[in-house]
Amino acid sequence: MTLFSTARFSFAILLAAFFCVTGTRPIAGDFNVVSMEPGKIFTPNGDCINDYFTIRFDNPKDSIISGLVFDMTGREVADFKAIEANADSCTTSFSVSSISWDGKDRNGNPVDAGVYFYQVKTSEGVRKSGTIVIAR
Repeated sequence: MTLFSTARFSFAILLAAFFCVTGTRPIAGDFNVVSMEPGKIFTPNGDCINDYFTIRFDNPKDSIISGLVFDMTGREVADFKAIEANADSCTTSFSVSSISWDGKDRNGNPVDAGVYFYQVKTSEGVRKSGTIVIAR
């Protein structure tokens, strides 16, 4: 293992640890993740089956929600998008309280298969994070 790959691996572990400890426990009346679909693995290939990673949430305080996707090196890859109901042929009744990622980078190019980190933040400072796996 080279020095560069060792440093990159160490950074990925530190980043994962950061994401694990910055999550907060939901308080009644606060932002709370309700579901994540399709789970941890998704296959954005245009067949309308598991093409989006979607996080649905309760947002009783109507906070501003943002979400970022990072690769294993910690580089920001993409932003989550708020999806409205029936925005395209692959979405099915997303509520306004959801955000999705289509497996593409900020330039609209498909990202490589692999593990990615996500972080969702509210305007009130609540953070939720985890990992996503893209299979191609």
